[in-house]
Order: sequence, then C-alpha cells, then structure tokens
Amino acid sequence: MSIQTSSRSSKSCWHSMLVTSSSSRPHRRPATPNPWTARERTRFPKVVHSCQFAAYRRQFPQESADARAAELDPPSTRLPMREGEKAGRRVVEEHWYRRMFASSPVAQALSDADGLFVDVNAAYCELVGLTSSELIGRSATVHTHPDDLPLHGSVEDLMAAGTAAEESVKVEVRFVRPNDEIRWVLLTLVPFTGPSDAEWTLAAALDITERKEVEDGILLASRTDQLTGALNRRGWSDYAVSVVDEHSVDTVVAVLDLDHFKQFNDHFGHAAGDALLRDFASTARECIGVDGLIARWGGEEFVITLRNCDRRGALRSLEALAAATTPSGVTFSAGYTLQRPNEGLRDTLDRADALMFQAKRAGRNRMITDAPHNTAQHRRRFADTATLLAASAHGLSF
Repeated sequence: MSIQTSSRSSKSCWHSMLVTSSSSRPHRRPATPNPWTARERTRFPKVVHSCQFAAYRRQFPQESADARAAELDPPSTRLPMREGEKAGRRVVEEHWYRRMFASSPVAQALSDADGLFVDVNAAYCELVGLTSSELIGRSATVHTHPDDLPLHGSVEDLMAAGTAAEESVKVEVRFVRPNDEIRWVLLTLVPFTGPSDAEWTLAAALDITERKEVEDGILLASRTDQLTGALNRRGWSDYAVSVVDEHSVDTVVAVLDLDHFKQFNDHFGHAAGDALLRDFASTARECIGVDGLIARWGGEEFVITLRNCDRRGALRSLEALAAATTPSGVTFSAGYTLQRPNEGLRDTLDRADALMFQAKRAGRNRMITDAPHNTAQHRRRFADTATLLAASAHGLSF
C-alpha cells in the first residue's frame, strides 16, 4: 500500500516537474493550418521580386518583359481594390513622385499650358540662380538669353511636332544668371498631363557649358590660321560669307600679296619670315577697324573684307597699312573691288585676285581697282526715276 502510494506520489511529483518545466519554456503558438484552398489562393496576386523582374527585362525586350509580368500577375487574379485604397495609393504615389522631383540632381521645371512655371526643383533654381518664388508664375524668358527668345517662342510648335513624331524635343539654349553669367543648357521637353487634362510641359535641363566651350575651341581652331591668328580660307568662307550676303551693299574685298617674300625667307630664315607675317596681320587688323576681316589665304597672301565701306574708304585703309609697314621694309601688291549687286562674295574675291596680279605685273608695291560697274546705266536709271517722280508730282502719267 505504501508502495502504491509512493508510486502515485512519484507520478504526481514527475507530473508537477513536467508542468513546471513546460511552463518555464517560451510559449510557442501551435501551427495554424492553412485555411485557404488552392482555388482561393489563386485569387491573390502573385508577387514578382524586383531582382526577378530585372532579370526578365534583361532577358526579354520591353514588350516581352511587360507581357511576362502580366502573365505572372494576370488581371483576373487581382482582388478588386476599394476606392479608399485607390485614393490612398494615389496619395502615396504623389508623395513619392514629388520627393523624387524635388530631390532629383537633374534640373527640372514644370510649365502650364501658358508656358508659366508651376513647379521647379532645387537643381533648376541653382542652375538659373533664382529662387522658386522668383520663378513660379513666370515664364522661362526671365532667364533666357535675348538672342534665344525666338527659339523660346517656337517651343509650342516644336512640342506639337515632337508629339506627332512620338519623340521628345531637345533644344540648346543659353540661360543668363543674375550675375550675367551665361550657361549653355540642353533642354529636353516632354508633354505632361496636368489637371483637367491640361497640356503641360516637363523640362529637364542639362548644363553643357563646358562641352560648348570645347566645341567652340575646336571650331575656332579649324577656322583660324595658327601662325597669324587671322581667319583661314574655311573661316573666311564660313564667317565672311555668312555676314555678307547677296543683298549686302558697300562691301569691298581686297587681295594682298607681300612683295619678294621668298627672297626675304631665303635671306633671313623661316623664323624671321613667320614673325613678319604675324606682325603684318596684327598691323592690318589695326588699320581696317571693327568692320574689317582679315584672312590668311596661303603663304604670303592675305584677303581683307571691308563691310560698310566704299572704294575711297578701302583705299584709305590700304594706304594706312602701307604707311605702317613700309618703314620696316615690307611692301605689298593689292587689288580691291566693290561687290556688285546680286553678286556672290566669292565672285568679288575672284575679281580682286585678278586685280592683284595686275598690280604685281605692273611693278609691285601698288594698289589697283576696277572701274565702277555700269556707272552710266545707273546714272541713266536715276535720271529716268527722277523724271517719273516729277511727272507724278504734277499729276501726269506715262
């Protein structure tokens, strides 16, 4: 009996130890059986990991990747989203988009249908040197270079053409900061749908000032004679012809050739000859003034273009150049002529070149020009015009 009692006591003791031991252990929640059937689970969207989606985009083209993503998450398996959830998601998305816009290192600006700034980020304000309060409600003309304002006025047409071609619009313009510093900017313009489906524009501005400086340096080197700093043939063709067209008047072209330059080179050496050419070009620039262009045509031959000038003014400039160079023993032979009506500048140059050779054949160290073109015809036309005006004043007709 005692043994049985002892046995029961032992069992009770072990039971109490087990209870005490189990209560001291951390509580574990029993595994809950999955209440969803396979059919119910298909109603929930499948999750595509970002790394997996990136792998699909690398493996397949854009359209294939989108189709594959739709296959992994077909619309038929998505639960309908309540209106409150949609509104909440829109608020979250707008919040994140605004944060990305504000903190983007790329200068961005949003303009309404009237071209007035609606929003600008910090990078854009830093680029133009103005605060957001100084930009909002104003157009980009507040910081656009005056020479680029016509381009700014054509943005609407450019956007229409870009939209029709389904392409973004890219233009290069100059921005002027408040300290008059000029920055070259590449603008990328894309259409943006504003409130009530308004046609807004999102602009991304990239500072390309350093790139433009390098390009301008390369272009200048390609148009400039390295020895004298004057224009070369290409520079004269690109620049002089661009500022003097067929409708220009009072433009004189002179071709000059230094006399006996080969003998000078042979006697004093090429270094002295190079110094002579540099000094001659520098002196010529001083004599022809701001309306004159000088180009080294090759060797010891130079071309001088004088705008807003007649034959007498051209002769005075050439005589001043001769007076400045003759004391050093340098003389030249020159032919010069006035551009004719409806004549290309290259044709004027050819006539001046022929006159220069006449000066060399005539003994060098002289300047030769041709006779005015159709002087008698112009005088007769002027007289006929005066007669018609006088008759018209008296009420007569012919």
